[in-house]
Amino acid sequence: MEIINGENETVYKILKDNEIVGDIIIRKRENNKYYIRTISVIPEYQSLGIGQMALRYIEEEHPEAAEWELITPFKSYRNHHVYEKMGYVKVEEYRQSDVLIMFKYRKQKW
Repeated sequence: MEIINGENETVYKILKDNEIVGDIIIRKRENNKYYIRTISVIPEYQSLGIGQMALRYIEEEHPEAAEWELITPFKSYRNHHVYEKMGYVKVEEYRQSDVLIMFKYRKQKW
């Protein structure tokens, strides 16, 4: 992982053999709560466990985090599987548009 710290966000480049294969963007909120704004792995590197390793990495990098939260589209079934496997729980569903429903996932440390 390579880290770029911004004013309100931190971007982690996911590297494999020195090639960028994805990224995670996180934002720290109040009370040691974190929001995962983006997690992506390019298609040819998906289903190799890279997303799980990346999530584990950012969680280990932020031991002070009391809570992690993210939002994903309802049809992103593989994402749901990974998040739930990593301990995230679906806490909300909401309609983004006429055709798009979003799921909110949360993982609490305590």
